[in-house]
Amino acid sequence: MIGTRTLIPYLVAVKSFHQQLAMGRIVLIDDGSLTEADRRTLARHCGTPRIIPIAEIDTGACPRGGTWERLLVLLDLRADHYVVQLDSDTVTLGDVPEVRAAITGNRGFMLLGGPDSQALGIQTLPEFVRRKYPDGPVSAPAHMQALIDPVMPPIPRRNAIPTSGRRRDLRASLAVDPATAKQRRPFRAGPRIWSAPRPGPNGAANR
Repeated sequence: MIGTRTLIPYLVAVKSFHQQLAMGRIVLIDDGSLTEADRRTLARHCGTPRIIPIAEIDTGACPRGGTWERLLVLLDLRADHYVVQLDSDTVTLGDVPEVRAAITGNRGFMLLGGPDSQALGIQTLPEFVRRKYPDGPVSAPAHMQALIDPVMPPIPRRNAIPTSGRRRDLRASLAVDPATAKQRRPFRAGPRIWSAPRPGPNGAANR
């Protein structure tokens, strides 16, 4: 989501990223606090981005509160576009050939933080899991991310994310007990969404 409090850092993040990548359009989720002045500023700096009010996002049986709205919008957009989720606490200082190659090849990627990320460089998901979880899958109770990360590499790429025809089913299949969800550590607020047309089999974008 984006709100009036994060407008300036978000503009720094998205404009520095887009200057290096030089492709794609911007899609934002309004947390409900954007003013008309904020929208004019975004239109002037971001080429009239698509702004989705959080209250209009259908979460089905999934919880509401920010995280699930963002994830479900990501899944909706990726049916027809390659989507990059961009945090507002980032600044892109140089060329991003790895990101451009991932978009062209229709491959997913994550940029890791931390002091060892630059030394380690680009890793495949299996390489990351072997380094991060040398003893294999983590047993509950544990944070959701620690439970999911170690079991992701065996998932076939074609089936990792449901297709557009199954998006509504996903809202039911991902449902969790809201009482349990509230007990989990909240996700850090701030991710934004950027999307580009999804590349076709020959590298051309599907529009």
